[in-house]
Amino acid sequence: MTSNNAAALLLPDQETLVQFQPLVRCTPGGPLFSLPSWRDDTMFNGTAWVPQPGPQNQSILGNGIWGAHGGSRLSSIGGTIRLGELLPSSPPIAHAIKLMLWGQDYYFPGNNTVPCYRWPALNCDGSWNASTDPTNGNYYNGTNIKLKPGALLAIPSWDSAKLQKNITTMIGQKLLDVLTHYGGYLDDNTAHDRGAFNVEGGVRKEVQSHYEGLDLSNIVPGQSLYQDLVVIYRNLQVVDNNSEDQIGGGGTPCRKPLPPICPVAVR
Repeated sequence: MTSNNAAALLLPDQETLVQFQPLVRCTPGGPLFSLPSWRDDTMFNGTAWVPQPGPQNQSILGNGIWGAHGGSRLSSIGGTIRLGELLPSSPPIAHAIKLMLWGQDYYFPGNNTVPCYRWPALNCDGSWNASTDPTNGNYYNGTNIKLKPGALLAIPSWDSAKLQKNITTMIGQKLLDVLTHYGGYLDDNTAHDRGAFNVEGGVRKEVQSHYEGLDLSNIVPGQSLYQDLVVIYRNLQVVDNNSEDQIGGGGTPCRKPLPPICPVAVR
């Protein structure tokens, strides 16, 4: 995980989500600070495939897709691994998760006819191209036209069954399961030579207390979970037929979708 600190606050109407990135509190009990939950194209010279003004407030009863992740406009809360979901006794994670890769190595930079992002993302990073921010040095340089913010990655079920014997940790098993049955959306750029997944605040401490001090923010070579993640990430494939009309790629879902949060808005 990395420190994008995307956040979503539910307003008193119990329906409206206000989303931010990053959200910080400098002192305990002090005020919250964040960047605006939108961007102005003019910051990036008006180039066609650059961050656009995106959705700001969203209804918790909506589709849950869009929000404040700067590198995609995907939801701050949707796809986040929640408290309790990585515990040994918890059931399998029952929703798609969010993933990040190093844009400089993997994300396709786009061109005059193909954007640097794909549905359901609404944009890519401001530093997607050297011409937009030549001092950044972290622009996209991937060669796979299908691999970019918004891409849904998953492990085919036939590969997952073979990989089971190579996954030795409980967290690795849970991630293998969810990435097989639901997949993970690329929501941002790690900006470093690493992969990442998004977790709710408090999950790191929860994992440390249940897995012998394991630190999710410092998974290093030699650790069993590191080896599991290498196996999992190397076997991810792009679900290229994922679209608004056939979410997840169409066909019969491996698992029954969850019901709506509630049938009507709470007033």
